[in-house]
Amino acid sequence: IVIDEAPMVNESFGVDIESFGIPIICLGDLQQLPPVIGGSKYLIRPDYVLTKIMRQAEGNPIIYLSQLASRGEHIPYGDKCYVIPKDRINDSMLLNADMIITPTNRSRIRYNRYIREDLRRITSELPVEGEKLICRKNNRNRIIGDNVYLVNGMLGYVRSVNKGSYNGKTLDISFTPDFNENLIFNNVKLDYKTLMNSIQTDNEKYTKGFSMFDMFEFGDVITVHLSQGSQAENVLFISEPFGCDRSLQAKLEYTGITRAREGLIYAY
Repeated sequence: IVIDEAPMVNESFGVDIESFGIPIICLGDLQQLPPVIGGSKYLIRPDYVLTKIMRQAEGNPIIYLSQLASRGEHIPYGDKCYVIPKDRINDSMLLNADMIITPTNRSRIRYNRYIREDLRRITSELPVEGEKLICRKNNRNRIIGDNVYLVNGMLGYVRSVNKGSYNGKTLDISFTPDFNENLIFNNVKLDYKTLMNSIQTDNEKYTKGFSMFDMFEFGDVITVHLSQGSQAENVLFISEPFGCDRSLQAKLEYTGITRAREGLIYAY
């Protein structure tokens, strides 16, 4: 069994995995986020640590900023990396970033709604062609291309919408993952309530229940937790306090910064 992002596996999941009696290889970035619930089971004392950075080019200031973030130190300005107050974020930044991330669901909801309704002027409650969504539920029964499954955290775009299928609860769409526009998940039965909760919850308090249908949320802005494992050329990272754990905050900052391969706007 090969586990990627192994620091996110908690002790309960680790016990389940080990119960099969199969050898396990664990991989992951020691500076990234721990499990949402419980403590990390693996890579507490790794056998090997790789130190050569592969995501960014050698000398890229993102590397320097990520090291500062992992130590909880002040983030300065740098070439290709802009550090600005949050009130300096403008519409152009929001529309042109390849990925926008923030630690909290409150801000994710607010920015997603603003981008959709105020910047893109989308008045339809139903998603429209070209809108960016993020899958929030694994569906191993849906497979396309070379063993590409519909999985939680997959970002992509609405390819088409079957408006006639909308019954108040579900809507049929086709969905293209952002890493290959030639792959299309057809006849995806999208859970409508899950989608709309991602921009219209009361008091912007995020709740996500279970659905028997495919679960998607609007994906212009995602949380740092959901971004882990992803990357983009140019990232807008809207930093915010997340609880009072300084170690967790440092990991959030590090993870957010290192999603960028080339350019970064760090808004604090």
